[in-house]
Amino acid sequence: MIKRVHHTSLLVFATISLFISSEAVSGSESTEPDKGFFPHVFKADYSDMRGFMYEPSYAWTETEAWHYFDAEVFDLEIGRGKKYFPGMNAIRTSVSIEAWRRNPERFIENFRKFLDIAEKHDVVVMPMLFNRWHNFHLDYGGIYVDHFWRDDQSHYDKFFAPFVNDIVSTFKDDPRIFMWDIANEPMHQTEKYPDILKAELNWMRRIYKTIKQAGAKAPTTVGIWGNARNGIQLIEPISDVLSVHSYKQPHLTEKRFETRLDNWVSFAQQKSKPLVVTETAWGRDTNKERAENMRYVLGQFEKRKLGFIPVMLHWSYRIDCHDDSEGLPVGNMLNLEFINKDGSLRPEHDVVREFGF
Repeated sequence: MIKRVHHTSLLVFATISLFISSEAVSGSESTEPDKGFFPHVFKADYSDMRGFMYEPSYAWTETEAWHYFDAEVFDLEIGRGKKYFPGMNAIRTSVSIEAWRRNPERFIENFRKFLDIAEKHDVVVMPMLFNRWHNFHLDYGGIYVDHFWRDDQSHYDKFFAPFVNDIVSTFKDDPRIFMWDIANEPMHQTEKYPDILKAELNWMRRIYKTIKQAGAKAPTTVGIWGNARNGIQLIEPISDVLSVHSYKQPHLTEKRFETRLDNWVSFAQQKSKPLVVTETAWGRDTNKERAENMRYVLGQFEKRKLGFIPVMLHWSYRIDCHDDSEGLPVGNMLNLEFINKDGSLRPEHDVVREFGF
Protein backbone atom coordinates (compact mmCIF):
# COMPACT_ATOMS: atom_id res chain seq x y z
CA MET A 1 0.00 0.00 0.00
CA ILE A 2 2.97 2.34 0.17
CA LYS A 3 3.91 4.38 -2.86
CA ARG A 4 6.16 2.44 -5.20
CA VAL A 5 7.88 3.10 -8.49
CA HIS A 6 8.40 0.21 -10.90
CA HIS A 7 10.82 0.20 -13.84
CA THR A 8 10.16 -3.14 -15.53
CA SER A 9 11.93 -3.60 -18.82
CA LEU A 10 9.99 -4.87 -21.79
CA LEU A 11 12.40 -7.80 -22.04
CA VAL A 12 11.80 -8.88 -18.44
CA PHE A 13 8.05 -8.53 -18.81
CA ALA A 14 7.94 -10.48 -22.07
CA THR A 15 10.06 -13.28 -20.63
CA ILE A 16 8.03 -13.61 -17.44
CA SER A 17 4.73 -13.28 -19.31
CA LEU A 18 5.58 -16.22 -21.53
CA PHE A 19 6.59 -18.25 -18.48
CA ILE A 20 3.49 -17.58 -16.43
CA SER A 21 1.13 -18.01 -19.39
CA SER A 22 2.53 -21.41 -20.27
CA GLU A 23 2.99 -22.84 -16.77
CA ALA A 24 0.64 -21.00 -14.42
CA VAL A 25 -2.30 -23.36 -14.49
CA SER A 26 -0.72 -26.59 -15.66
CA GLY A 27 -1.81 -29.60 -13.68
CA SER A 28 -4.68 -27.96 -11.81
CA GLU A 29 -7.89 -29.92 -11.55
CA SER A 30 -10.04 -26.92 -12.32
CA THR A 31 -9.47 -23.43 -13.63
CA GLU A 32 -13.02 -22.20 -13.23
CA PRO A 33 -14.91 -21.23 -10.07
CA ASP A 34 -18.42 -22.51 -9.44
CA LYS A 35 -20.41 -19.97 -11.46
CA GLY A 36 -23.56 -20.51 -9.44
CA PHE A 37 -22.04 -20.39 -5.98
CA PHE A 38 -22.88 -16.82 -4.97
CA PRO A 39 -25.90 -15.61 -6.96
CA HIS A 40 -27.58 -14.48 -3.74
CA VAL A 41 -24.64 -12.30 -2.69
CA PHE A 42 -23.28 -10.40 -5.68
CA LYS A 43 -24.09 -9.82 -9.30
CA ALA A 44 -21.99 -11.77 -11.79
CA ASP A 45 -19.73 -8.74 -12.35
CA TYR A 46 -19.47 -7.91 -8.61
CA SER A 47 -20.56 -4.36 -9.37
CA ASP A 48 -22.62 -4.32 -6.16
CA MET A 49 -19.72 -5.35 -3.90
CA ARG A 50 -19.41 -2.74 -1.14
CA GLY A 51 -16.84 -3.86 1.38
CA PHE A 52 -14.08 -2.71 3.69
CA MET A 53 -10.60 -3.82 4.54
CA TYR A 54 -10.56 -4.80 8.20
CA GLU A 55 -7.88 -5.75 10.71
CA PRO A 56 -8.67 -6.00 14.46
CA SER A 57 -7.62 -3.02 16.54
CA TYR A 58 -5.54 -4.94 19.10
CA ALA A 59 -3.05 -6.39 16.60
CA TRP A 60 0.25 -4.88 15.48
CA THR A 61 0.77 -7.74 13.00
CA GLU A 62 -1.33 -10.35 11.21
CA THR A 63 0.22 -13.04 13.42
CA GLU A 64 -0.96 -11.26 16.56
CA ALA A 65 -4.43 -10.87 15.06
CA TRP A 66 -4.86 -14.64 14.82
CA HIS A 67 -2.57 -16.03 17.54
CA TYR A 68 -4.32 -13.81 20.08
CA PHE A 69 -7.69 -13.98 18.33
CA ASP A 70 -10.34 -11.97 20.18
CA ALA A 71 -13.84 -12.77 18.95
CA GLU A 72 -15.39 -9.99 21.03
CA VAL A 73 -13.26 -7.36 19.29
CA PHE A 74 -14.05 -8.74 15.82
CA ASP A 75 -17.75 -8.76 16.69
CA LEU A 76 -17.72 -5.25 18.16
CA GLU A 77 -15.80 -3.60 15.35
CA ILE A 78 -17.51 -5.31 12.42
CA GLY A 79 -20.80 -4.56 14.18
CA ARG A 80 -19.84 -0.90 14.33
CA GLY A 81 -19.14 -1.03 10.62
CA LYS A 82 -22.57 -2.45 9.89
CA LYS A 83 -24.17 0.17 12.13
CA TYR A 84 -22.60 3.09 10.28
CA PHE A 85 -22.62 1.48 6.84
CA PRO A 86 -25.73 -0.73 6.50
CA GLY A 87 -24.92 -1.46 2.87
CA MET A 88 -21.54 -3.01 3.75
CA ASN A 89 -21.65 -6.55 2.36
CA ALA A 90 -18.02 -7.72 2.36
CA ILE A 91 -14.87 -7.84 4.48
CA ARG A 92 -11.34 -8.35 3.18
CA THR A 93 -8.88 -9.37 5.88
CA SER A 94 -5.51 -11.03 6.46
CA VAL A 95 -4.98 -14.52 7.78
CA SER A 96 -1.68 -15.80 9.16
CA ILE A 97 0.39 -18.83 8.26
CA GLU A 98 2.55 -18.12 11.33
CA ALA A 99 -0.44 -18.32 13.68
CA TRP A 100 -1.51 -21.52 11.93
CA ARG A 101 1.94 -23.08 12.40
CA ARG A 102 1.84 -22.41 16.13
CA ASN A 103 -1.49 -24.16 16.54
CA PRO A 104 -3.32 -25.31 13.38
CA GLU A 105 -6.43 -26.57 15.19
CA ARG A 106 -6.87 -23.36 17.16
CA PHE A 107 -6.35 -21.24 14.05
CA ILE A 108 -9.01 -23.14 12.10
CA GLU A 109 -11.45 -22.89 15.00
CA ASN A 110 -10.83 -19.15 15.36
CA PHE A 111 -11.30 -18.62 11.63
CA ARG A 112 -14.60 -20.46 11.88
CA LYS A 113 -15.65 -18.13 14.71
CA PHE A 114 -14.72 -15.18 12.52
CA LEU A 115 -16.96 -16.49 9.74
CA ASP A 116 -19.78 -16.87 12.26
CA ILE A 117 -19.31 -13.22 13.24
CA ALA A 118 -19.32 -12.14 9.60
CA GLU A 119 -22.53 -14.08 9.03
CA LYS A 120 -24.10 -12.47 12.09
CA HIS A 121 -23.47 -9.04 10.53
CA ASP A 122 -24.55 -10.13 7.05
CA VAL A 123 -21.19 -9.76 5.32
CA VAL A 124 -19.13 -12.25 3.33
CA VAL A 125 -15.38 -12.65 3.52
CA MET A 126 -12.33 -12.43 1.27
CA PRO A 127 -9.38 -13.94 3.14
CA MET A 128 -5.92 -12.79 2.05
CA LEU A 129 -3.93 -16.00 2.33
CA PHE A 130 -0.56 -14.25 2.20
CA ASN A 131 0.63 -10.67 2.55
CA ARG A 132 3.42 -9.31 0.33
CA TRP A 133 2.96 -5.63 1.21
CA HIS A 134 5.47 -4.28 3.69
CA ASN A 135 6.05 -0.92 5.32
CA PHE A 136 9.24 0.58 6.71
CA HIS A 137 7.37 2.67 9.29
CA LEU A 138 5.58 -0.22 11.01
CA ASP A 139 5.48 -3.57 9.23
CA TYR A 140 2.43 -5.85 9.51
CA GLY A 141 4.27 -9.09 8.79
CA GLY A 142 3.68 -11.62 6.06
CA ILE A 143 5.84 -13.16 3.35
CA TYR A 144 9.29 -11.94 2.32
CA VAL A 145 11.51 -12.83 -0.63
CA ASP A 146 13.46 -15.23 1.60
CA HIS A 147 10.35 -17.37 1.96
CA PHE A 148 9.88 -18.21 -1.73
CA TRP A 149 13.33 -17.56 -3.17
CA ARG A 150 14.10 -21.30 -3.04
CA ASP A 151 11.93 -21.93 -6.06
CA ASP A 152 11.15 -25.64 -5.98
CA GLN A 153 8.11 -27.79 -5.41
CA SER A 154 9.48 -29.67 -2.40
CA HIS A 155 10.06 -26.41 -0.52
CA TYR A 156 6.51 -25.27 -1.29
CA ASP A 157 5.05 -28.66 -0.33
CA LYS A 158 6.80 -28.53 3.04
CA PHE A 159 6.29 -24.92 4.09
CA PHE A 160 3.19 -23.57 2.29
CA ALA A 161 0.95 -26.32 0.94
CA PRO A 162 -0.17 -27.71 4.33
CA PHE A 163 -1.53 -24.32 5.42
CA VAL A 164 -3.25 -23.56 2.11
CA ASN A 165 -4.76 -27.02 1.91
CA ASP A 166 -5.96 -26.96 5.51
CA ILE A 167 -7.81 -23.64 5.40
CA VAL A 168 -9.17 -24.07 1.87
CA SER A 169 -10.27 -27.70 2.16
CA THR A 170 -11.91 -26.99 5.52
CA PHE A 171 -13.92 -24.10 4.11
CA LYS A 172 -13.98 -25.07 0.42
CA ASP A 173 -17.75 -24.86 0.08
CA ASP A 174 -18.51 -22.35 2.83
CA PRO A 175 -20.71 -19.66 1.23
CA ARG A 176 -19.44 -17.07 3.70
CA ILE A 177 -16.18 -16.97 1.75
CA PHE A 178 -16.84 -15.27 -1.57
CA MET A 179 -13.28 -15.08 -2.90
CA TRP A 180 -9.79 -16.36 -2.05
CA ASP A 181 -7.10 -13.67 -2.36
CA ILE A 182 -3.88 -15.56 -3.10
CA ALA A 183 -1.58 -12.73 -2.06
CA ASN A 184 -1.87 -9.09 -1.13
CA GLU A 185 0.24 -6.87 -3.40
CA PRO A 186 2.79 -9.38 -4.66
CA MET A 187 5.63 -8.34 -6.97
CA HIS A 188 6.47 -5.82 -4.28
CA GLN A 189 9.34 -4.05 -6.00
CA THR A 190 10.47 -7.35 -7.51
CA GLU A 191 9.62 -6.57 -11.14
CA LYS A 192 13.15 -5.22 -11.63
CA TYR A 193 14.67 -8.59 -10.73
CA PRO A 194 13.73 -11.35 -13.20
CA ASP A 195 14.85 -14.29 -11.07
CA ILE A 196 12.97 -13.07 -8.00
CA LEU A 197 9.88 -12.25 -10.03
CA LYS A 198 9.92 -15.68 -11.62
CA ALA A 199 10.18 -17.33 -8.19
CA GLU A 200 7.32 -15.22 -6.85
CA LEU A 201 5.07 -16.05 -9.78
CA ASN A 202 5.91 -19.75 -9.40
CA TRP A 203 5.04 -19.52 -5.70
CA MET A 204 1.64 -18.00 -6.48
CA ARG A 205 1.06 -20.53 -9.25
CA ARG A 206 1.54 -23.32 -6.72
CA ILE A 207 -0.87 -21.67 -4.28
CA TYR A 208 -3.46 -21.39 -7.03
CA LYS A 209 -3.06 -25.06 -7.90
CA THR A 210 -3.44 -26.07 -4.24
CA ILE A 211 -6.62 -24.00 -3.91
CA LYS A 212 -8.13 -25.69 -6.95
CA GLN A 213 -7.07 -29.17 -5.88
CA ALA A 214 -8.57 -28.54 -2.44
CA GLY A 215 -11.94 -28.09 -4.15
CA ALA A 216 -12.60 -24.42 -3.48
CA LYS A 217 -15.90 -23.25 -4.92
CA ALA A 218 -15.18 -19.56 -4.44
CA PRO A 219 -13.03 -17.93 -7.14
CA THR A 220 -9.42 -16.86 -6.78
CA THR A 221 -7.95 -13.40 -7.15
CA VAL A 222 -4.66 -11.58 -6.56
CA GLY A 223 -4.85 -8.06 -5.15
CA ILE A 224 -2.18 -6.15 -7.06
CA TRP A 225 -0.76 -2.70 -6.58
CA GLY A 226 -2.03 -0.59 -9.43
CA ASN A 227 0.97 1.30 -10.76
CA ALA A 228 1.25 -0.61 -14.02
CA ARG A 229 -0.88 -2.70 -16.32
CA ASN A 230 1.89 -5.31 -16.50
CA GLY A 231 0.95 -6.60 -13.06
CA ILE A 232 -2.60 -7.49 -14.04
CA GLN A 233 -1.31 -9.31 -17.11
CA LEU A 234 1.07 -11.40 -15.04
CA ILE A 235 -1.49 -12.56 -12.50
CA GLU A 236 -4.39 -13.03 -14.92
CA PRO A 237 -3.79 -16.77 -15.52
CA ILE A 238 -4.19 -17.49 -11.77
CA SER A 239 -7.07 -15.08 -11.16
CA ASP A 240 -10.68 -16.14 -11.73
CA VAL A 241 -11.56 -12.55 -10.84
CA LEU A 242 -9.12 -9.70 -11.56
CA SER A 243 -8.54 -7.27 -8.71
CA VAL A 244 -6.57 -4.05 -8.49
CA HIS A 245 -5.69 -1.55 -5.80
CA SER A 246 -6.68 1.77 -7.24
CA TYR A 247 -5.58 4.80 -5.26
CA LYS A 248 -5.58 8.39 -6.43
CA GLN A 249 -2.53 9.78 -4.71
CA PRO A 250 -2.18 13.56 -4.54
CA HIS A 251 0.38 13.60 -7.37
CA LEU A 252 -1.81 11.59 -9.75
CA THR A 253 -3.90 13.61 -12.19
CA GLU A 254 -7.51 12.70 -12.85
CA LYS A 255 -6.63 11.99 -16.47
CA ARG A 256 -3.94 9.47 -15.52
CA PHE A 257 -6.18 7.89 -12.89
CA GLU A 258 -9.05 7.43 -15.33
CA THR A 259 -6.80 6.19 -18.15
CA ARG A 260 -5.39 3.55 -15.83
CA LEU A 261 -8.90 2.46 -14.88
CA ASP A 262 -9.96 2.26 -18.51
CA ASN A 263 -6.91 0.14 -19.36
CA TRP A 264 -7.78 -2.34 -16.61
CA VAL A 265 -11.41 -2.49 -17.69
CA SER A 266 -10.37 -3.07 -21.29
CA PHE A 267 -8.01 -5.88 -20.29
CA ALA A 268 -10.67 -7.57 -18.14
CA GLN A 269 -13.13 -7.41 -21.03
CA GLN A 270 -10.55 -8.96 -23.37
CA LYS A 271 -10.13 -11.84 -20.91
CA SER A 272 -13.89 -12.11 -20.17
CA LYS A 273 -13.25 -11.86 -16.43
CA PRO A 274 -14.81 -9.65 -13.75
CA LEU A 275 -12.72 -6.79 -12.40
CA VAL A 276 -12.99 -5.45 -8.85
CA VAL A 277 -11.16 -2.83 -6.77
CA THR A 278 -10.03 -4.43 -3.51
CA GLU A 279 -8.28 -1.39 -2.05
CA THR A 280 -8.91 2.33 -2.47
CA ALA A 281 -9.31 5.67 -0.62
CA TRP A 282 -5.86 7.20 -0.15
CA GLY A 283 -5.44 9.43 2.89
CA ARG A 284 -5.41 13.21 2.88
CA ASP A 285 -4.37 15.91 5.34
CA THR A 286 -7.95 16.68 6.37
CA ASN A 287 -11.17 14.68 6.62
CA LYS A 288 -12.85 16.99 4.12
CA GLU A 289 -10.08 16.50 1.55
CA ARG A 290 -10.24 12.74 1.91
CA ALA A 291 -14.03 12.80 1.55
CA GLU A 292 -13.73 14.82 -1.66
CA ASN A 293 -11.16 12.35 -2.99
CA MET A 294 -13.39 9.40 -2.14
CA ARG A 295 -16.40 11.01 -3.79
CA TYR A 296 -14.37 11.34 -6.97
CA VAL A 297 -12.77 7.86 -7.08
CA LEU A 298 -15.86 5.92 -6.00
CA GLY A 299 -17.83 7.79 -8.62
CA GLN A 300 -15.35 6.68 -11.24
CA PHE A 301 -15.70 3.07 -10.10
CA GLU A 302 -19.49 3.23 -10.21
CA LYS A 303 -19.35 4.77 -13.67
CA ARG A 304 -17.46 1.68 -14.85
CA LYS A 305 -19.66 -0.71 -12.81
CA LEU A 306 -16.81 -1.86 -10.55
CA GLY A 307 -17.35 -3.16 -7.03
CA PHE A 308 -14.92 -1.75 -4.47
CA ILE A 309 -13.41 -2.10 -1.00
CA PRO A 310 -12.10 1.05 0.72
CA VAL A 311 -9.37 0.94 3.37
CA MET A 312 -9.71 0.75 6.44
CA LEU A 313 -12.91 0.02 8.41
CA HIS A 314 -11.66 0.63 11.96
CA TRP A 315 -8.85 2.20 13.94
CA SER A 316 -6.03 -0.22 14.76
CA TYR A 317 -2.33 -0.43 15.56
CA ARG A 318 -1.68 -1.44 11.97
CA ILE A 319 0.18 1.24 10.03
CA ASP A 320 -2.07 3.76 8.23
CA CYS A 321 -4.99 2.96 10.55
CA HIS A 322 -4.41 5.70 13.12
CA ASP A 323 -3.13 9.23 13.46
CA ASP A 324 -0.10 10.38 15.46
CA SER A 325 -2.03 11.54 18.54
CA GLU A 326 -0.71 8.61 20.63
CA GLY A 327 2.81 8.83 19.28
CA LEU A 328 2.26 5.94 16.87
CA PRO A 329 4.14 5.97 13.55
CA VAL A 330 2.11 7.10 10.53
CA GLY A 331 2.95 6.04 6.99
CA ASN A 332 2.84 8.06 3.78
CA MET A 333 -0.79 7.05 3.20
CA LEU A 334 -1.68 8.95 6.40
CA ASN A 335 -4.71 7.83 8.42
CA LEU A 336 -7.13 5.54 6.59
CA GLU A 337 -9.53 4.57 9.39
CA PHE A 338 -13.27 5.15 8.95
CA ILE A 339 -14.26 4.41 12.54
CA ASN A 340 -12.34 5.98 15.42
CA LYS A 341 -10.79 4.11 18.34
CA ASP A 342 -13.69 5.15 20.61
CA GLY A 343 -16.25 3.72 18.17
CA SER A 344 -17.41 7.04 16.73
CA LEU A 345 -17.65 7.64 13.00
CA ARG A 346 -14.83 9.75 11.64
CA PRO A 347 -16.09 13.14 10.41
CA GLU A 348 -16.93 13.39 6.69
CA HIS A 349 -16.47 9.64 6.19
CA ASP A 350 -20.18 8.99 5.84
CA VAL A 351 -19.58 10.11 2.23
CA VAL A 352 -19.41 6.45 1.19
CA ARG A 353 -23.11 6.08 1.97
CA GLU A 354 -23.69 7.98 -1.25
CA PHE A 355 -22.30 4.92 -3.02
CA GLY A 356 -24.35 2.14 -1.49
CA PHE A 357 -22.77 1.63 1.94
